[in-house]
Amino acid sequence: VCGRGREEARLRALRGPYARFLGWLPDEEIRTLYRSAAATLLPGTEDFGIVPLESQACGTPVVALGDGGARETVVDGETGVLVPEPTVEAFTAGLDRATQASFDPAAARANALRFSKAQFVTSIKAALNDAIAEKSGGMLAQPW
Repeated sequence: VCGRGREEARLRALRGPYARFLGWLPDEEIRTLYRSAAATLLPGTEDFGIVPLESQACGTPVVALGDGGARETVVDGETGVLVPEPTVEAFTAGLDRATQASFDPAAARANALRFSKAQFVTSIKAALNDAIAEKSGGMLAQPW
């Protein structure tokens, strides 16, 4: 487990003998962890969540609770596994499925790039151009 947060003390108290808490790490060390992992585990619900995208950008599949932003960022069976419920049994099955499957790192990276800054800028410009064209009756003088 890397990072810090309000749940850290509680999670440390629950940890078993195989869990390690690494605390805050620089970005390059986190990328190294993603690249060397069999999968990245996301057991909670997040509005969007950057962790699944970082993992996929490094070519590593994600095992996430099939709720919240993970439903948008993880493609079940292609870039990871979406788990139906937040139970130990469901995540164990999800991890088993992920480690037995053959995920394409390039597909995971391509999926993550759908949410890149460049893609966001392109999408916003297209939406603005469409809105301006609609408002001006199709007469767009200066495209973005």
